[in-house]
Amino acid sequence: GISLKKGYTVTNWEARPLTKQQIGYALDDVLPLYDMWQNLKQRLEERGRFAWAKEEFEALERSARYEKDPYDEALKSSLMRKANQKEKIFLLRLYNWRTSEAERKNYSKEMILSSKLIGHIARGMRSGKNALKGNRRLPDRIVDRYWSTFDSLYQQPASDEELSVLKRIKKQKKDDPQKDLLYEILYSVIKYKCLDKGIDVSIAFPRADLKLIKEDVSHADVVFNAGWRQAFFGKTFNKWLKNSPHLQIDIGPDSIE
Repeated sequence: GISLKKGYTVTNWEARPLTKQQIGYALDDVLPLYDMWQNLKQRLEERGRFAWAKEEFEALERSARYEKDPYDEALKSSLMRKANQKEKIFLLRLYNWRTSEAERKNYSKEMILSSKLIGHIARGMRSGKNALKGNRRLPDRIVDRYWSTFDSLYQQPASDEELSVLKRIKKQKKDDPQKDLLYEILYSVIKYKCLDKGIDVSIAFPRADLKLIKEDVSHADVVFNAGWRQAFFGKTFNKWLKNSPHLQIDIGPDSIE
């Protein structure tokens, strides 16, 4: 086996420039990969699963996989559900501005503006610069450096596109413990099949896909109706998950159905 030092496992890989030690650590991480790939390829071919792996890697090569919704970060923020409309528009712009600045300077987003400050800024904008400077949680240097930018983002009228984006904010759903448990049972059955066939469930059916199906059952077709997963899972699991809103569990004296 190969032993690698772990001293830079949790280093800040978004920092620029990278140090010589970080670059050396990164190289040590990848140089053994070719020999490992040859070994894994042979094992996959012996089990008739090399085509599965090839399909997965080809999916990673598609540019569409890495295309990001420019409003995704803001829409996922819990701040959006609590803010009024003007604050929501400001948050859309602030998150986008932070991302653009990070890309322009080749910094991490947290180096541009810490996430923990964003809520305080959004709530304080209506009261002006002095109110922000009076907030002990906001460093004066942040307010002084970026006030003109913050004010410009806040004062601009909302565009039609931004108003349309606000309609995509999802309302917080009420908890449904029984439905959540039902999904966990279905996931456990899928996990059992994966264990039985010697494949990691995190590869065959990641929890992220389960979450997407809970939000929109049509995503089950995306997961189960194409490629190697269709052959591996068959039609049963797709049918279960697509019909999950209507599934019920009956517990009898001698059986569970």
